[in-house]
Amino acid sequence: MLIGALADTIPDFDVFASPCFTDAQQLLVHRGITHSFFFILLMSPLLGWLFSKWMKNSGVSWKSWTWLFFLGMFTHVLLDSLTSYGTGWFEPFSSYRVSFNTIFVADPFYTLPFLICVLVALIAKNVTPKRVKWNRVGLWISSLY
Repeated sequence: MLIGALADTIPDFDVFASPCFTDAQQLLVHRGITHSFFFILLMSPLLGWLFSKWMKNSGVSWKSWTWLFFLGMFTHVLLDSLTSYGTGWFEPFSSYRVSFNTIFVADPFYTLPFLICVLVALIAKNVTPKRVKWNRVGLWISSLY
């Protein structure tokens, strides 16, 4: 679960570049190229390959690692596009920001049910149907919202 959380967080690594930019520039840099389909398609197989080499005794294939990183980053970018800030889906080819403006950036009605279910799943034993159930419940509740 922790590597999945890492995969989901990767698009926001652009905040580490914030000190290099003015406040106005930061608005364009954040949710820019790291939130693009180009970035996701480029980084997913690269990270999948790296993790398959690093965690070779895990029994997880390169393809599965690639899917983990792809889905983590892809869902992050899709969720960020639901806010008013928008995301640079098409960067570096277009600077157009996609924004559906349907949820607040830090929406507790979306975040809290999902977070509670993730915490319950983390507490559950690794190989138990309850863990899968709680993950699904959290995803369904937050997605239906």
